[in-house]
Amino acid sequence: MAEDFYYDGAPDVMRSKIDGSIFKIIRLGRLWDRCTACLRKADAPELIINLDTIWIELFCDATPDEVAKVEELDKKIKETKNKKQVQALWFYLKEKWKFLFIVEKHQGLGKKYYDPSEDDLD
Repeated sequence: MAEDFYYDGAPDVMRSKIDGSIFKIIRLGRLWDRCTACLRKADAPELIINLDTIWIELFCDATPDEVAKVEELDKKIKETKNKKQVQALWFYLKEKWKFLFIVEKHQGLGKKYYDPSEDDLD
């Protein structure tokens, strides 16, 4: 029944029974794969679209500083694209790529490497 999804009985606040973070991680992984393919093909327009899509996934949990940094990078990408400055465009695209990767890691969605000090099986 639909009321099973309501949190504390409040009809305007719904809580999912499924943790969606794994689906977000899968979507982000596929988008990063697409970005890599675009970089290999030197397809800047498609890379811009994929990086923007990654940002849409990360935006809701981003800090104000992260939002400002992405807006700054987007402005520089747009300026260099309009002036047809190819080297500068690729530079800023790679900067945005690296920054989004860092944001993803800060949000706990990036790769986590094995740390033996966290092993509770001793």
